Amino acid sequence: MTRKSIRFYIILLTIVFSQNVIAQYNYGTVQYIPSTISQKNIVSDGGDLFVGGYSEKVEVYSKQEDGTWSFKQTLTPSDKSSAYPWNWYYGSTLAMHGKNAIVGAQYKRFDVKEEGGVYFYHKGEDGVWYEEQIISPPADANYNYYGGKNLNVYNGKATVSHNNGYPRFVHIYQRQDNGTWIIQDTITDPEFLGIDGQLSHYRDSLFITGVYNYLNQRVKEYQLKPNGEWVNIQTFTDSITNKDTYYGDVLSVDNDWMVLGYNYYSPINEEDKVLNNAGSVHLFQKVNSKWVLKQILTEENPVEFNNFGDYVSIKDDILVVGIPGYKNKEGKSVGAISIYKRIENIWTRIQTVYGDAATSSSNFGSGIVIQGEQIIVSDSRGIHIIENKKDCNGVIGGSALLNNCLICYGGTTGIDSLQSVELCLASNTKPQNNIIIKASPNPFDREISVELPLNAQGSIADATGNIVIHAITNESTNTAHLAPGLYFLIITTENGRHIVKMMKQ
Repeated sequence: MTRKSIRFYIILLTIVFSQNVIAQYNYGTVQYIPSTISQKNIVSDGGDLFVGGYSEKVEVYSKQEDGTWSFKQTLTPSDKSSAYPWNWYYGSTLAMHGKNAIVGAQYKRFDVKEEGGVYFYHKGEDGVWYEEQIISPPADANYNYYGGKNLNVYNGKATVSHNNGYPRFVHIYQRQDNGTWIIQDTITDPEFLGIDGQLSHYRDSLFITGVYNYLNQRVKEYQLKPNGEWVNIQTFTDSITNKDTYYGDVLSVDNDWMVLGYNYYSPINEEDKVLNNAGSVHLFQKVNSKWVLKQILTEENPVEFNNFGDYVSIKDDILVVGIPGYKNKEGKSVGAISIYKRIENIWTRIQTVYGDAATSSSNFGSGIVIQGEQIIVSDSRGIHIIENKKDCNGVIGGSALLNNCLICYGGTTGIDSLQSVELCLASNTKPQNNIIIKASPNPFDREISVELPLNAQGSIADATGNIVIHAITNESTNTAHLAPGLYFLIITTENGRHIVKMMKQ
């Protein structure tokens, strides 16, 4: 085999492989749900989605068989009347698991003092959510903003934080057979100067929460011991004591992985400039019953006030990080999310999805829930349902592509890029038994000569089917501008078309 022949096949193979683009991840919005609720907070479980915030209501959506979400009902506080016109922030905190849900109203008050309060809901057999119990702190208790920061519900138990006044604590409720919720236990700590994390984690004998202490933010893990006492077994800190960092303000736990958001993290760039609130994320893995810091994530090029890590959600081998402060090239704050996948125990960014400036929305990425194969993301105007879209062959995250003739190739189709072009051309070509096409040289370099049949027209298409030379004549045609690779000489007569494969060296 000559060197020229070897080069020919190398070029051919390069063309083939370059056309089979690997597109395993193609996340994008498949449904957008407009919502007037401000400062959205979202939770989802069991096929239902709660959307709350600062608008004195919670919208409930249900997932349909085709994967879309439809509106089901609106929840409002049953004990609020026109006599209390001030905003209770009902819906500012939410929790849901199975058939149980909690809605917090951190500024709930009937007079001057903002005691806060929580509303327990249960999903009936008809699929509708019914208010089951209201818990309002007694007026003479030293409670403020009860339920105002983080709530959890799991297997018929719930945690409710008390976030102002002293002492601060976390109540653990248990649902009774008659549908009432009673306090079963209390977690307290001398360092509970502020149970300020937006998100916490509770599973039977485990509770993890952010502890806000002005210039010393921490995350603390508590475990229920056999003697019934809740004990702090591990503390996480950012070690920065000269400013508020909101370390662990949001967190998410799934099996033996925990992610802590650190959205006020302010690194120093190469020019010694402090990038205020650029943000960061810390990933821990549980090893021998201890959480071990495994990885720190930032944006590839950190940007001031992007707030990377403002919201986080982790499930199985997928991690989603909110970047609500992200600005597009025009300087408009649209927000973004970065999606990571755990590959050989390393979390690797696979895609960044950006907010849509066309909808005039912002804060995309300020709320995130991973629900099965979907990622649910809130912005200032609504909710995005995001999926790893199917390729043209119907494979989720597949790499099959469509060519210009809408022929699906690559991936699992069994059709390579060259075959797809041939199919494309053949779909509009009639067999010509009596036509002889002479084209030389082949392979060609700077020019090509073609002997056209009478009244025939010629053109040249590249390997993707795009016409790159529209008019071929019987005279030599300049091809110096064409890149090396595979081309198709297309001869068209009044009776049909004829195709000749050619290679540019």
